[in-house]
Amino acid sequence: GLILGATASSWAGIGMLVVRAGKRLSIALSRVKKRYIVTALKKYGKQATWSTLASILNSISLHAPVLMLGALYPSKEVGWFVLMHRMIATPLGTFSTALGNSFWSNAASLARRRDMLELSRVYHTVTRRLALACLPIVAICLSGPLFVGPLLGEQDWSGAGAVLAAMTPLFVGGLLFSPTNHLAVLGKQELQLLVGGLRLGLVGLGITAAYVLDLGFVAAVAFLSSGSFLGYLAIHLIQIREHAK
Repeated sequence: GLILGATASSWAGIGMLVVRAGKRLSIALSRVKKRYIVTALKKYGKQATWSTLASILNSISLHAPVLMLGALYPSKEVGWFVLMHRMIATPLGTFSTALGNSFWSNAASLARRRDMLELSRVYHTVTRRLALACLPIVAICLSGPLFVGPLLGEQDWSGAGAVLAAMTPLFVGGLLFSPTNHLAVLGKQELQLLVGGLRLGLVGLGITAAYVLDLGFVAAVAFLSSGSFLGYLAIHLIQIREHAK
């Protein structure tokens, strides 16, 4: 059912795009020529390669924590993590995607004009507003121990509230920095890949440290969340540096 639902929703989106595009889509496709593709590959091939590698690493990073936790901890506790992540990350992802699409368009336009002063101003303005948007997320996550157990059932889900609280840095980092992560429009995809690898390494290191020190599942989630936040923070600092340069 989940597979069919995901497939149907994807094709429904594609169908809507084709219908709404109408003749404009066929006209645009007719203008695609082999020499244009070759020219684009020569001009943007290196950037596209770095972007592809960064995207692959980002996809791996989304699923790696669950695989790492599943290899070291009981499936019941891992189930707590997955459900709490789904409850918060899904609505946040919808908001972040919508905001990111708008910001990226503006950022790309400013970067092409080399108007870095305006790009920096917009970036900081959006980041400050996102910081305010993080406040209710922090309140919901930290109050998890109070409502998750009674809501889902104390017998099986009592520990999920503490897991949700431990995931606070993970959600804050994703909401605060992910929508405005625009190193690609600055032509710095290699830095994107480097920091993505750093974030994944910090996540893995946090989970491993908690397991080796026998600190428990909640500590492992707190460590991986903190590692993810530090990775997002590194991207933020790099972007500030690139603006200044």
